[in-house]
Amino acid sequence: MKDAWLALSFSLLLFAGAFGVYRLGASHAAEKGEAALSRCEEEHALAVSSAVIAALEAQKRQIAASARTEQRSVENAARVDRIFNGLKEASHAQNHVDRTCRLDADGLRLWDAANAGASPSAPGDDAAAAKAGDGMPADPGTRG
Repeated sequence: MKDAWLALSFSLLLFAGAFGVYRLGASHAAEKGEAALSRCEEEHALAVSSAVIAALEAQKRQIAASARTEQRSVENAARVDRIFNGLKEASHAQNHVDRTCRLDADGLRLWDAANAGASPSAPGDDAAAAKAGDGMPADPGTRG
């Protein structure tokens, strides 16, 4: 019976040692897992902060490009205005009267009436204008 107690005590001692080693391993694994998790979280935070910094730099570049484009647009608009105003002043300064091109009295009256929005009619064209119905004098070749 002494051998049985010895075997039992040896088994309990062996079981206690195995359990202690298991707990030590589990504790070590937990520490190692926590360290790995901590390292993973740090890497993730670093990646997120790098992505945020890159996005902010890209946004700054885009804002700068937009500002340059806006400045060019303003400069181009000012240049077009200067050119347009110069052309307008030059056209007002020039006299476009062509002495060889003259309207007779009836042509001038028709021209003025057409530009005023009135119904122009030449003397003797009243019947043709009434036939046309559009208020404009008829084509000379269609009188009748």
